[in-house]
Amino acid sequence: MRWLFRLGGAVLTVLIAVVVAIALIPSDKIADLAARQFLATTGRALHLTGTVRPSIWPQIGVTTGPVEIANADWSTEGPMLRAEGLSVGLDLSAALRGAVIIRNLELVRPSILLERAANGAGNWEMGGAPASAAPADGATSGAGTAPAGPQSFVLDHGLISGGTVRWIDHATGQRLTFSALDGDIRIPAFDGPADIALTGDFQGQRLALTASIATFSQAMAGAVTPVRLEIEGGGIGGSFEGRIGIGPFALEGAVDIAATDPAIVMAMANQPVGALPPAMAPLAVGGKVTVTPEGTAHLRQGRVQIGSNILTGAADFYPAGDRPRLVAQVTTDTLDLVRFSAPDRAGAGTATGAAVGASGWSDAPIDVAALGALDAEVTLNAAAIVLPGMHLGPTRTVLHLDAGRAVFDLREVRAYGGLITGEFVVNGRNGLSLGGRLDVADMALAPMLLELAGSDRLSGTAAVQVKFLAVGNSMAALMQGLSGQGAFRVTGGAIKGFDLAEMIRTLDAGQVGDGLSTVFDDATGSFTIAKGILSNADLRVAAPYFTATGEGLVDIGARRLDYGLTGTADVAGNVVTVPVRIKGPWADPGFKLDAQGVIDANFAKEKAQLQAQAQARLAKEAARLGVVAQPGESLEDAARRTVEEKAAAELGKLLTGQTPVQATAASPAPAVGTPAPQSPEDLLKGLLLKQLGN
Repeated sequence: MRWLFRLGGAVLTVLIAVVVAIALIPSDKIADLAARQFLATTGRALHLTGTVRPSIWPQIGVTTGPVEIANADWSTEGPMLRAEGLSVGLDLSAALRGAVIIRNLELVRPSILLERAANGAGNWEMGGAPASAAPADGATSGAGTAPAGPQSFVLDHGLISGGTVRWIDHATGQRLTFSALDGDIRIPAFDGPADIALTGDFQGQRLALTASIATFSQAMAGAVTPVRLEIEGGGIGGSFEGRIGIGPFALEGAVDIAATDPAIVMAMANQPVGALPPAMAPLAVGGKVTVTPEGTAHLRQGRVQIGSNILTGAADFYPAGDRPRLVAQVTTDTLDLVRFSAPDRAGAGTATGAAVGASGWSDAPIDVAALGALDAEVTLNAAAIVLPGMHLGPTRTVLHLDAGRAVFDLREVRAYGGLITGEFVVNGRNGLSLGGRLDVADMALAPMLLELAGSDRLSGTAAVQVKFLAVGNSMAALMQGLSGQGAFRVTGGAIKGFDLAEMIRTLDAGQVGDGLSTVFDDATGSFTIAKGILSNADLRVAAPYFTATGEGLVDIGARRLDYGLTGTADVAGNVVTVPVRIKGPWADPGFKLDAQGVIDANFAKEKAQLQAQAQARLAKEAARLGVVAQPGESLEDAARRTVEEKAAAELGKLLTGQTPVQATAASPAPAVGTPAPQSPEDLLKGLLLKQLGN
């Protein structure tokens, strides 16, 4: 047993010698050694200021004043870390074996800056100083250098209190800040797992983040390693389980994030909370996510919930190029976009919604600046789409978005019982313009017009082919500047407000009113649109009891119409024609029977006969008066010429004295009431006009 006591005494002597040696090391030397070791490990300068106090019980350690760690050499934002104080406790026995086991580490009110350069480099990417690196300020010249790269260590318990973390992304300009940060970090083995728990305030929200890292040494080296992350607070909760690497940044794994309050989402995007409609809640994203070292992002088995909308599919995001590019395939049941308009339009689902106001088209500016944010190719398959003022059924479309110009390839859009195919373009490159080519088949007009235009006076099943273009920054401007052309056919239809068949049968202009309608079998025509005014001149209507033609104008911009419809029918063996004028606002137009048109259309033969008889009598009377029309001269002109000639002859006689003067000064004045003598012209004209009137 004697050798055992001797060995114990030797060990105790060594321990006492070590403790005394540590106690005798000046504090500035400790700071120098720490700075040199940190530079060798990370390649960054470490500055310890104020008093550095070593301790030997209950563990070897050091407590410092303010601490500062230099940022990457490309940054101009200041140090990567500042702290009011640092406290470190080491395992003495491990230190005697050459190992670094940190029993505790505490940072007091640190300010940490995480920064990403425009080229994607992160200031957290560190490397050891090369062997020839100059020593840190104040280091002894003969101390030597440690090997490059992270050194093995263990951290039993690390604490952060009252800290601040700032995030700056120079590529996007984004700046975010976490404050009141408290943390608990445990690294029981350098080549084993690590656990991190952080709580802090972010944009007025209290968040809690926990992370479990499978292999801490791999994470320190920037290599990809298994990680589990969880976040909670501020109306948001989520998790990630997979692999993450930070040198360069990359990840792969399953993501599940849900926000019951979208405010935190807007805060993280550095956007005003009020810019997000309440209908965005709840907001959830799930699926398998991959982010490559090149910065591309890929989603598979994705599930996105935005309010009541649930979308599934896959997406790929490529940040390189003039603009980021998104390629996605999306499937959804019902895509309800009504509540994503302004709050006062939350109930918009009729013609009084976003597109149409009570007094006409909305003049609210339409902002399409977001179209220039990225390029995209998105395939959408939806069971239904609800838009402000429009309801669509099953829809298959492909969106091509290029430099602010969106082209919707409408492969199948079911709406109001019909099918829409073609192309629809929204161009936001220089202001806003809409255009396209649409083919519509078997569409029910009444529900469509009720939603789009606020009127259901026209019903039937329609087929339409149309090309159009509109330019303007509001719905009113677009409608007022609309141009295009097309053709249509409507079958099994009706026009509410008047009964044209009954008008023809009775020649009664009173066959108008809300309870009446004109039913027809088929209507065809073509149209052109210029400056918001639709013109049609070839309407043909076939009905059970009549046929009709029509022509007129529909002022789309002013939401008014002025249209003439002429119906023809066989009434008791006689062909009767009745013109009707439809005029006024298209939501409530007026219907008026054209009485003069009825006379002109139905009594033309009788009128011609009467005019011929009057003309014959006029010619006979003119001959009696000596009025003879010269070639190309009417009887009226001949009568005027004859009177003028006779008057000139009478005047000539008076001037030459061939006609005696009948009146004298003594001649009595005409009696009161006696008609004054008429000139030859008045006599002839009166007689001719009298005969024409008879």
